[in-house]
Amino acid sequence: SRNHRLAVAAFLDRPMGWAKADGGRGPSLRNWYELLGELDAETRRRTWFGHEYAARAEPVVIERLAEQLGPSLHVVITLRHYARMLPSAWQELLKAGGSRGEFELWVRSILKPRGEDDRVRRARHDQPALVARWAGVLGPERVSVVVLNRRDHGFVFRAFESLLGLPAGLLDDRAGHGGNRSMTVL
Repeated sequence: SRNHRLAVAAFLDRPMGWAKADGGRGPSLRNWYELLGELDAETRRRTWFGHEYAARAEPVVIERLAEQLGPSLHVVITLRHYARMLPSAWQELLKAGGSRGEFELWVRSILKPRGEDDRVRRARHDQPALVARWAGVLGPERVSVVVLNRRDHGFVFRAFESLLGLPAGLLDDRAGHGGNRSMTVL
């Protein structure tokens, strides 16, 4: 399938949507096992899957993931400029109903954590720690980092085409889509 959110959330036992607010569990593990079946069935071509939810995995979960996916697992982490990522993360938090606070106060809680909640929020956005966590478990030879270029939106597509050995231009179909818009001022 094209969207692996349910499978990755199931593997992580990460609740989604309203289930988060109710303290619910993640989606059925059937979603994960269906994805594993798709991956196992493909024996001739390179396979690619993922979702940003996996970024928050702790080392013990990364080890479990590596065991299930085997030695051919290679992780690609995409990073955005920190100053551009934070407004986007705050907008996502607002959309999900997780905050009604002002942006400036939220950013201060990330940059200068005071309590445990602030430290958890900061850890979620700590890019060097993210890379170190995955490379620490898998080894640096099995982790690639792609730093996004805001002036060249096609860069990420070319980077993945190169990493996957795909023909140039195969992944970049921005001409047919409106893109990932941020919230606009009304």
